[in-house]
Amino acid sequence: MSASRTSRRRRVRRPELVAEFATRLRMCLAATRTSQGAMAKQFDGISIQAICRLTQGQAKSIPLDTLARLAAWAYRHNFSTLWLFCGEGDMHTDKETPE
Repeated sequence: MSASRTSRRRRVRRPELVAEFATRLRMCLAATRTSQGAMAKQFDGISIQAICRLTQGQAKSIPLDTLARLAAWAYRHNFSTLWLFCGEGDMHTDKETPE
């Protein structure tokens, strides 16, 4: 396989999944009262335009480092990454340790 073929990004083939993810991400932003601009500032190296594409469901692909940053952000704000990325389970996690 040529280098050009292996370096291509995979495109989302199911736009409804992108729209559902965008809705969940907007819900998280609203719950934390975080603007798209504030989120972009928290994610050093990710532009506000990229955040806007994510929240509007216009992203055709999401780089792995962006997914990792979103997962860390979700964890800090007590959101379930399974819910954020897949829509499964509860929106919030219970980070309390059992006694």
